[in-house]
Amino acid sequence: MRHSEFVREELLLALRRSYFATPSETSLDDLAAELDIPRQTHSARSRRGNEKVLGTALPPPVAAYRRRPMSESGRRIGTRFSQSPLARPEMPARRPGTWLLMALVGCLLLLWYLGLAAVSYWILSALRHSAPDPAATLVLIVVIALVTGILSYRFGTRQLLASLEAVELPRSHAPRFYRRLDDLESRMAIDSPTVLIARLPMPNAFALGSARNGVIVFDRSLFRLLSLDELEALAAHELAHLERHDAFVQTLAYSGFRTVAGLVFLVLAPLLLPIAGAARAVAWMRGQPSSWSRTVFGRLLALIEGGVVVAFLLVTLVVRAHSRRREYAADDRAAAVTEKPIALARALRTIDRAAEPSRGLLATLYVQTDDEDSLSRLLATHPATDERIERLVERTRGSRDRTHRSMR
Repeated sequence: MRHSEFVREELLLALRRSYFATPSETSLDDLAAELDIPRQTHSARSRRGNEKVLGTALPPPVAAYRRRPMSESGRRIGTRFSQSPLARPEMPARRPGTWLLMALVGCLLLLWYLGLAAVSYWILSALRHSAPDPAATLVLIVVIALVTGILSYRFGTRQLLASLEAVELPRSHAPRFYRRLDDLESRMAIDSPTVLIARLPMPNAFALGSARNGVIVFDRSLFRLLSLDELEALAAHELAHLERHDAFVQTLAYSGFRTVAGLVFLVLAPLLLPIAGAARAVAWMRGQPSSWSRTVFGRLLALIEGGVVVAFLLVTLVVRAHSRRREYAADDRAAAVTEKPIALARALRTIDRAAEPSRGLLATLYVQTDDEDSLSRLLATHPATDERIERLVERTRGSRDRTHRSMR
């Protein structure tokens, strides 16, 4: 009996014994025992038989396979395989009509991007000819950044408060807290803020607005978790943020960066748009529209975009570092006004223990729990709670030492 007949007999036996059923009703060991051949021999013959059956039954693939450079041994193996009956038939080439259509789409895309580049260049030229002297232009850019920042801050604050569904805390519900708050206002350069309470994702408090029309939002649970002294110290911390316009300054920083980034894009648009158009046009002409990012022009565009991302990351790091310094400054200001740094330290510890990490919209306004990741520390808006508490404790120790020395 020839080798191919052995394979055919083994496949038919496997089919009759429902070996290919799900679940299988027999095993390779049972089939090998029934055929009286070793299991390894039966397994090898079955694989070869399945390969032949599939190579004969399946139609040739539609998509052409891209050939890659092979070593000499790989060429020999490929030659033997191409001469075998299992060799894959040649893939049909793309029809000329399809290629012409895709090339036409690529040319139209290139023309579209070139047209956009021409329009942007015309706008840029018109602005350059009509622009005043450089000093006036710089003043105009600063004014645009300020106006954009103010509008963004005002509308953003209203939208945030509306999303929280916060309600104003009546004086009759917390008279002792309001008396402490009035005393703090008299010792700080700030008008009476609006005190709101809301159900936040985690116990916390944050301030929005300015020294003249500020808003302080407390989580409802803080009035249960904190003592009156701790609430006073926490309120003083938030009032210090309002006194120094910290949230507004951060918004202005991001607004200024967005304004500068927009101007840079406007200047570079006549260059970037043709590059993007060439990348997409080449990809369409190759018959692979989704591969535009792998073309030379696509890689160049990705390099430019990477530079923009790095610049934004650097600005973010600077703003976050400033935010952490302002947190320390607000701690110091609250400790000086209340003369109770330990109360603020206890409040921070209580919030830290009750808090769970949040990644929502309010994450940048929350007290940050300790994180060992260095990148997370660099991007955090708040210093580590342990470091803040240690500074407050050291401040208390220093005050006690000065008191002891003055009494001697």
